[in-house]
Amino acid sequence: MHMSAQLVRYPQALLVRVAGELDVTTAPVLDQVLRTATRLLSAGAGRGTGSIEDDRGLWVDLSDLQSVDDTGLVPLRSAQQRLAADGRRLHLTVAPATMLRLLALPDARLLAAEPPAPAAAAR
Repeated sequence: MHMSAQLVRYPQALLVRVAGELDVTTAPVLDQVLRTATRLLSAGAGRGTGSIEDDRGLWVDLSDLQSVDDTGLVPLRSAQQRLAADGRRLHLTVAPATMLRLLALPDARLLAAEPPAPAAAAR
């Protein structure tokens, strides 16, 4: 199995490009890249412009995924939770065929669910 996850830094955003096969053997690689990206965001990278479209979240491009299984969702969901705790969002860019594969996975609805706001989660 082969998967690549590349972190790209833009002046106002961070992007992780993922390609190949995302499964139990490659998910740890993606998890490590996403952890690095969330640390960079917490440290102030990708600060954004303050416009309404800009919430200083993390963008993950899954357009070049060839295959994905349910374990591939784990690092994405973990990143989503870390970002939400910091008041940020996870944005996914997904090709139509990949989206169909993701939606077929049992836990895909967890990524579509709006994470609780940090204040609401603390109650």
